[in-house]
Amino acid sequence: MAKFLKKYLILPLALVFLMAFPACNALMDKVLELSYEDEAAAIRDYDGYAYNRLDDGGKYLYCVIKDAVINHVSELSNNNFRKYTPEQLFKAYEYLLADFPEAFWANGDSNAMSVEKDGVKSVTDFKIDYIYDKEQRDEIQLEIDKTVNAFLESVPPGASDYEKLLRAYEYIINSTLYDSDAEEKLGDEEYKALLNERNNIKSVFIDKTGVCGGYTKAFQYLAEKMGIYATAVTGKIAETDTGHAWNLVLLEGDYYYIDVTWGGTVIEGEDGYGALNYNYFCVTTEELLKTHIPDTSFELPVCAAAKYNYYVYNGLFFTEYNYTKISEAVISAVKNNKSEVDLKFAGKTAFDAAYKKLMDDKAIFDILASAGRYNKDLDVNKVNSIKNEKVNVLRIIFEMQK
Repeated sequence: MAKFLKKYLILPLALVFLMAFPACNALMDKVLELSYEDEAAAIRDYDGYAYNRLDDGGKYLYCVIKDAVINHVSELSNNNFRKYTPEQLFKAYEYLLADFPEAFWANGDSNAMSVEKDGVKSVTDFKIDYIYDKEQRDEIQLEIDKTVNAFLESVPPGASDYEKLLRAYEYIINSTLYDSDAEEKLGDEEYKALLNERNNIKSVFIDKTGVCGGYTKAFQYLAEKMGIYATAVTGKIAETDTGHAWNLVLLEGDYYYIDVTWGGTVIEGEDGYGALNYNYFCVTTEELLKTHIPDTSFELPVCAAAKYNYYVYNGLFFTEYNYTKISEAVISAVKNNKSEVDLKFAGKTAFDAAYKKLMDDKAIFDILASAGRYNKDLDVNKVNSIKNEKVNVLRIIFEMQK
């Protein structure tokens, strides 16, 4: 049983809420009328993905904890908590953080004081840990707002939701350094504070460095700012059993997974940026499960749509080797002054057949000869390639004449 100094919130969070938002009269009235002892009245109409996977009891706890986090209240005492177990409060807090990337000041650590009767634990108090105090939080938020507003202003008017997400994906990858040192030392106590910072939006938007949790929350934050439904998903990398995080997004009524971290992370200590790729931009559940194992406690949808998968949407997906269509994709890349093009195949058989024809049998040079008409600097006699057999993607890298 976790113990801590109790500070009872006899006048719950309403007074704190009023001090934080003195100008919001309509909201103030609503909060003044809200009693946390009345569970039905406390439940709000949030549209968070995780929130809507909770029962009414879980939604009540989620709402109380969310108010506490927003108002930087660290210790909660509520008679209704006695109806719940510590696990139920921890679950509600987990769900809240999945929906609420804004809370960079909360690292997810919490403690519940409970009493046990007849083998059943019930909560008396709940304590939330914060990594920044309220003054620090406000200063950091101003800096985050500057960065995020600059990004939002860069999004072209009339951009589709797909284009907005793609822009956010590329922005985070191209502006963020992946802190591999922090991740490699997860077990060292002295790195806990650093890890907490690297896993939130402050690290990505201000420090320009992070790990998967920071990438995921920053992407979710931008998506929501652009009016796109998104949440965070946690799990493991199948090959290494290492903890990981990525996003679930909703585009035109269909769910897709996006893993920004695996989109070409920049590794600390290495020169230059990682190779930007789109292997996990709007992928299906079937594709994701080849390399990722979700362990989020809330139910996830089956993502089956492929319309907005990057390769499908951009004509770079092939169910079989097709010389004509592959030629069109390569020539289009050259016309658009790209230095490379990625070709994705439906499976290993198609991938192997394409690699043999293009690289072993040198069909790629016939394609480059045609593409050379559109770029006089293209070296039609040299080419490099990178194979990613895990996702059946072949990257063709063009050479330019010196």
